[in-house]
Amino acid sequence: MKFPSRLFLFVGIAFFASAQVDEAQGEATPIIIEAMQRISLVNITQNAQALTGQVEMEYGRIVSRHIEHPDHQITVEFLVGRLGSEGLEVSRKNFDCGLSLNCSNLIVEIPGSVHPENIWIVDAHFDSTNGVDSSELAPGAVDNASGVVIVMQTLFALSQYTFSDTIRFILFDAEEVGLIGSGYHAEQASGRSENIILMFNLDVPGWRFPGVNAAFANSDYPSWRFLNELNRIPDRYECGTEMIGVPAPVIDSANMASFWDFDYPTFMVGSLYELTG
Repeated sequence: MKFPSRLFLFVGIAFFASAQVDEAQGEATPIIIEAMQRISLVNITQNAQALTGQVEMEYGRIVSRHIEHPDHQITVEFLVGRLGSEGLEVSRKNFDCGLSLNCSNLIVEIPGSVHPENIWIVDAHFDSTNGVDSSELAPGAVDNASGVVIVMQTLFALSQYTFSDTIRFILFDAEEVGLIGSGYHAEQASGRSENIILMFNLDVPGWRFPGVNAAFANSDYPSWRFLNELNRIPDRYECGTEMIGVPAPVIDSANMASFWDFDYPTFMVGSLYELTG
């Protein structure tokens, strides 16, 4: 399956700029343009093919990322290995996801140099489903391998820089069976009284239809102050994607809903599925 390359460039820019709301002042920032050049379309393609079972890997071929499928564990090993190959330290947080199964959230942080207590989260879920039978094929190319490769490429691009705040990249598990992975993390974060500035969730961003090239941002009320900034990004940078901000928590079936329960501000960025799906 083809993934929309410009959309991946857009998301790399989107988070980078969102973290510098007061700095941009309507002008393109050279360091953001520089970061764009670190996005590798070759890596995007390779990782997407691996996650959707189009290529055989040393771990095996991933035909499903459903938590009950044997390939789910292969997926975890692949992601940990892929992140580690870039010299990144992966924190693997295991939790009970039901049915006597163990699942894992995978976390990589870029520690803040000035205010490390301020945390920005960039995330996507890596599990998949076909909605019918966990033993059948569930490649989940759009939902949500596309989100996973965006998070990975954004991490690879930004890991070369220093930020005043901490950026936490998370690949969540067990989203399709009730937002279990994100719920676990949000509860733990709240218990530690973490100061999460914004949770930036990538879900179903890869759906594309000929003639339609747009993304949307769905936010809850505490996130509204970021919404206009997000919408202005395509005007500053040639990323080939329009942005439509939806200032309401209209989607409660994705990982950002877990963070609403603890009053953390969130965004979801994805494709216009209702118009193109």
